[in-house]
Amino acid sequence: VMLWTLLTVLDLFLAILIVVMVLHFIYTYVMIYRRGWISGSIHFPLVGDLPYYYWKTEPSWAQERFDSCGTNVFETTPIATKVLTVDPANVHHFAQNPANYVMRASLAHQKLWGKDSIMANEKELEEVLLPWIQQANLDKMANFFRAKGQVALSHFSEVAQRQQPIDVEKLFRKFSLDTFGLSVLGVEFNSLRQEVDFSKTLDIVVEESQRLTNLTLPHMPLRSKPFQDAIIQLDDFLYREISKVKDLPPSELQARTDLLAILVLSRDINGLPYSDEWIRNVLCSILIYGRESMASLLTWTLFRLAKHGHIQTQLFQELQFIGINEFPTHQHVMEAPFLGKVLKEAMRLHPSIPSVERVALNNDKLPDGSFIKAGDVVVAHLYCMHKYPKYWGRFGSDFIPNRWDDTSLWKHPQQYQPFYAETMKCTGKNIIVEEAQVLIAALIRKFRFRLRDEKVAKDVKLSLRSKNGLFMTVTSH
Repeated sequence: VMLWTLLTVLDLFLAILIVVMVLHFIYTYVMIYRRGWISGSIHFPLVGDLPYYYWKTEPSWAQERFDSCGTNVFETTPIATKVLTVDPANVHHFAQNPANYVMRASLAHQKLWGKDSIMANEKELEEVLLPWIQQANLDKMANFFRAKGQVALSHFSEVAQRQQPIDVEKLFRKFSLDTFGLSVLGVEFNSLRQEVDFSKTLDIVVEESQRLTNLTLPHMPLRSKPFQDAIIQLDDFLYREISKVKDLPPSELQARTDLLAILVLSRDINGLPYSDEWIRNVLCSILIYGRESMASLLTWTLFRLAKHGHIQTQLFQELQFIGINEFPTHQHVMEAPFLGKVLKEAMRLHPSIPSVERVALNNDKLPDGSFIKAGDVVVAHLYCMHKYPKYWGRFGSDFIPNRWDDTSLWKHPQQYQPFYAETMKCTGKNIIVEEAQVLIAALIRKFRFRLRDEKVAKDVKLSLRSKNGLFMTVTSH
């Protein structure tokens, strides 16, 4: 009797599940038809967001889905729809209409960046950051990068002597923390020479915030103790540094060029000092995104050079022709056009931030004809946009630096957006690109890099990372 009862309950459950799935299937396609999605769009009505969550950890999966069309619908429910697009006209449209396409952070990201996004008033933020990115200050920052670059080179020299593989991604994250620690906080972390607790805290914050965003509903309560503990440690450190700088004598404070000192000296539109919380959120954003972007650019550029040995050889020959005898300078970089093309191609294939999400406040129609309803989540899929065959041809996924010599390449002025559209400025992007060029030139001039494993799985945290580290063997020239 118990077995019969159990089977009856199971049958009833399966019957209800099938009915719900069929009704949801019908509802989904009715909604799609009524809203006039463009033909060819791929839909996932029964599994909802699952494909999107899978793409979050393996971006190449989504690339295959965009080969036939430029806009995909990943979820249709009474609540909201996720619309992913690789059409540069659509992506540019999002950037040109920031009043309608706004950021809405999950609880995890609210804990990290603050409940009220610092990007809500982008113009004010740019004005506050302007003194930090002026040329005189950039020259001082270049000295930080140069000094830390020398330390990084010494690490590679030791690895070449030991003839053991090195995780270059891990080393570049340390390099980026040390350089941005000095330029953003005025703090010498020295993580290239020693283990630093703050570095581990940042790693936990980045990894857990993305995991919580991927695997839970955006506004569910957070249950991750490692994330909560790391946020507490992050806040303690940042608020302590803010307090230290505020207590400095005026003459010493004005002599500093780091971002923290500049923020403490800045005033809002009412002439009042910014709150500690606002300063904390700006510092957190610039420090984490700067570290992630720099490390990502260096990692994937070196990955491509190691994977394509003939291109690495061509770059080495260019650097030899210039005649660099010491650590490269910005002048050397300007005399190396192939180096610039290598980095542009690496950023095209591996944008540090693979996608950007916004929420539509009002109904809208995209340039490609897709209809966006108020409440829809739109995703500018930069990773796949930079490989979209419609704009990059049959070999869009290949690493070909000399493609940048082809003037017929450009089919749309916005098809290349490594930092998400010209109107959504990435603060400090020029710093990141210029200093990455200098360090890559220094490395290729002295060493030869080879991948330990040809296949490298990718992962998405806040930036594009490798899944299990990126190990290379290093030999000296």
